[in-house]
Amino acid sequence: MSLALRVKRPVFTILCGLSLTACASVKVSMPGFAGEESQAPVAHSERIALNDAASALADQPWGKVEDSGLVTVLFGRLKETEEDRVLDQYISRIRTFNADPVTAVIADADSSLAQARRVAEAGRQAVNSMQPVASDISTLEDAISEARECRKMYVRALQLLQKDGAAISESDVDMIRDAFTQTIADIGQTADVVADRVALGENKDRLALPTTDPVGGSDTYD
Repeated sequence: MSLALRVKRPVFTILCGLSLTACASVKVSMPGFAGEESQAPVAHSERIALNDAASALADQPWGKVEDSGLVTVLFGRLKETEEDRVLDQYISRIRTFNADPVTAVIADADSSLAQARRVAEAGRQAVNSMQPVASDISTLEDAISEARECRKMYVRALQLLQKDGAAISESDVDMIRDAFTQTIADIGQTADVVADRVALGENKDRLALPTTDPVGGSDTYD
């Protein structure tokens, strides 16, 4: 089987998950605890699932690219050089255990895409089953940054392999880039919904008016 044919299969796998959307979620209620400051957050398992999915996405196969900070601003291109160094090491490790680095890189990209889609799905499940908080927005925003990093690094890795003569087409690279772009948009839409829900909850808290308890005469808030 030719290398081109072997490349197509993982790329097809990447594209198969693009249209997956949210499944039904379970709403959790805790009667008798409304108004308690120590109330446990509802849908705790959904928030754990979201955080776990985001952590898995952040565990990228090449490790972290060190930020060169002010030096990058002053002298330029140092961060690109660092990225290339990290990718060279990543590809070298692949070649140590795999004779086909193109297929291996695409398989890693497919895995990262699956993790990014888990974030989008976990976010949808969470927003439908609990009152989101500001930290949930941060979790999704961090996941967007990680997915963008994955898009950049996988595309760059394949371009480096192209320069080395690997048989991978521009359309294959574009498929991977577009798959990440779509998934990033999905996570972004979820983040927008979470932000709206957080703002709505904050507004409800500010607008809540005190009412008189008919029994004890104390003030309570709806």
